[in-house]
Amino acid sequence: MSLANLRPRWRKIWRELWLYRARTLLVILSIAVGVFAVGMIAGAWEILQREMSAAYAAVHPASAILYTTDFDDTLLQTVGRMDGVANAVGRRTVAGQVQVGPDEWARLELIALSSYTDMPVNRIRSIDGAHVPAAKALLVERAGLGMLDQPLGAMVSIKTADNLPRVMTYTGAVYDPTLDPSTFSGTINGFIDRETLPWLGQSRGYNQLYFTVSEQTMNRAHIQAVTDEVRDKVQKAGVRVFVAWVPTPGEHPTHEIVQAVLFVLAALGTASLIVSTFLVVNTVAAIVTQQTRQLGIMKALGADTEQLSRLYQGMVLIYGILATVLAMPLATAAAIYLTRYVAGLLNFDILSFHISWSVYALQLLVGLLTPLLASWWTIYQGMQMPVRQALESRAAGAAQVQRGRLERFATRLNLFSRPFLLAFRNTFRRTGRLLLALGTLTLGIAVCIAIFTVYSSVQRTVGSVSQSWRYDATIYFEQNYLAARVQQLLRQAPGVMDAEAWQMQPVRIVHVDATESDDIQVEAPPASTALFQPNLLAGRWLTRGERGAVVINSQVLDVEPGLALGQHITIKLGERKVQWQIVGIVAGALAGPRMYIDYADFSLAARTVGETNSVRVALTPTTGPTDVQIAALSDYLQRVGLKVAFLETTAQTRGQVQFQFGVLLIFLTIMAVLVLLVGGIGLTGTMSINVLERVAEIGVMRAIGASNWSVMKLFLGEGLVVGLVSWVLAAPLALPMSRFLCTRLGMVLIQTPLNFEFSLVGLFFSLFFIVVVAIGATYFPARNATRLSVREILAYE
Repeated sequence: MSLANLRPRWRKIWRELWLYRARTLLVILSIAVGVFAVGMIAGAWEILQREMSAAYAAVHPASAILYTTDFDDTLLQTVGRMDGVANAVGRRTVAGQVQVGPDEWARLELIALSSYTDMPVNRIRSIDGAHVPAAKALLVERAGLGMLDQPLGAMVSIKTADNLPRVMTYTGAVYDPTLDPSTFSGTINGFIDRETLPWLGQSRGYNQLYFTVSEQTMNRAHIQAVTDEVRDKVQKAGVRVFVAWVPTPGEHPTHEIVQAVLFVLAALGTASLIVSTFLVVNTVAAIVTQQTRQLGIMKALGADTEQLSRLYQGMVLIYGILATVLAMPLATAAAIYLTRYVAGLLNFDILSFHISWSVYALQLLVGLLTPLLASWWTIYQGMQMPVRQALESRAAGAAQVQRGRLERFATRLNLFSRPFLLAFRNTFRRTGRLLLALGTLTLGIAVCIAIFTVYSSVQRTVGSVSQSWRYDATIYFEQNYLAARVQQLLRQAPGVMDAEAWQMQPVRIVHVDATESDDIQVEAPPASTALFQPNLLAGRWLTRGERGAVVINSQVLDVEPGLALGQHITIKLGERKVQWQIVGIVAGALAGPRMYIDYADFSLAARTVGETNSVRVALTPTTGPTDVQIAALSDYLQRVGLKVAFLETTAQTRGQVQFQFGVLLIFLTIMAVLVLLVGGIGLTGTMSINVLERVAEIGVMRAIGASNWSVMKLFLGEGLVVGLVSWVLAAPLALPMSRFLCTRLGMVLIQTPLNFEFSLVGLFFSLFFIVVVAIGATYFPARNATRLSVREILAYE
């Protein structure tokens, strides 16, 4: 259909869109970025929520897990027959290392199941090779295949606690979404046959008990009650329970991480949508101002306000339609790519990438309605001008501009050149448009600074924990040993600088109404410990020789908010209840809720005087890899006859936390780039409008001898002023935004806010970045201004 067949109103709209193609493209791109962000995040959110739950439910996850000392099939069968228990299975895990390169070893966790044919709880699925591991063979969980980097059937070298090299055959790959993904933990998980355990120097007994409840499977309180009964039964059989963990029913282990990512992305996506509407408002305002006399003529010929409003609303609607058509397929593709990336990172299957009609409806609503609503007031105001005032209006940009206070002050100081002062004055001649342009860039810069601040805060948090943890490894024993003997043996071990015998035990706080808290770990170091120096938030640390004093970390307050400094609490130790008073509160990070009691006091209350079940070890500083020292220590412990349940290094903990935050920062960076992209587009659009409005001024300048560079420099200067002002405004805005992100992300990933540290590097990097963006966004409009001939300019209206 040709334009001649269209109604006059639509002919004018299409003519405007075509004649000012660059402006049209900028507005469409700006709206499209906002629609794209909303569509991508909404689509990914829907897919991930649905598929994570489905993938997790498919494996029949355990209702609760008990981490214990060794137990046998008889106890396992006894637990399986208990009232309230549907199914119970046993596992044994063995920590070790696997060779992944000529001189490179990765952490390995070997898992022996009670059965590979009957798996009623935490089912694993074969995806390649053997379904059941043979003797001295290994099935590798698929998340660790990239780290192992070996073909099926390869012989792989491993080491366990005795540090003896052994060779196993990699015979198959399996899928278990309930394990911590290797990408997060840095540990390769392998499944072995129980008959292989003696060959590894291990007992055939289990050290983990998984079970499901027979009813009320989604009721956490009911599951906890059953877990308490199971734990009591296990302990009465002489088996020690380290931890009894009840995960949130039906919730994937990484659910909170995904929620944190999507929440932050949704917030930034909404911000990019809001920012994209600024350019629509700017553009419509400029068009209405530029065409004021045309509006007066149309009104004089009989057009009413409603007709003229529909004319410009139609133009905005076309902007929205074109932007939505462009953005929707891209958003769908991006949502699928994002879910694939997250699923691969967190190790769960996506069975369907179906996106419901409601997500597409949301994109249509955002793409069409948001620009119309954003521009409604601008159009309404522009259409209210009386005919006479519209006909007598001066040409766009010709209005007199008064010298502002800042310009008069700068002129008196004589610090700036005349071209700079002219650029400075021109920047502030359209205050409304300037504010909208500033809003887009300010938000983008603030997000950029906030991301740098989150990174700095992560480093500070990890560094703070490192300063508190003066030890390099924690050793958990399968049984209690004499503390004095263990300390003596370990202080004689090669590469060990110091060792302290502690006690650890899960306890519960008994409330006034006789209800009990979830398990909270008690760590009982010597009060005068040299290997643990926590950051004290309130009160004091433990004193040697005192009785009845406990220090809690801040994460205890998250799960028990009613506690306060000086309060007396009742702690349940097994079947006994003991009174303690809270004398101090320390910072909690990377450890979970912890209560600290002097070793002598706690061992007396627990009736384990002179015994230890865990040791903190400080290694001699060395330039070599810590893993070599840890391997030598494991070998030594085996030789001296100390049975180790598991060994954990502080380096592993720090690395896992840094990796998790690193993943989040990748997503945040992507969204920051999107927001800055919209800001750059907005600045380009603003400068293009400024060039159009000041065509006559450019002509006068050119007529009296101004060079192309002088004209270009004028507009580049305006862009730089906008960029610099945006940076000045963004710096204080970034402060609360950064605090929000540090608190939110910290609570999700490590259950405590990050130690806040504002990033000066981010502040000055953003300054450099915005200067580059401002110059890049202003260059093309400035170049277009220099290409107009004097004759064309002076004839322009």
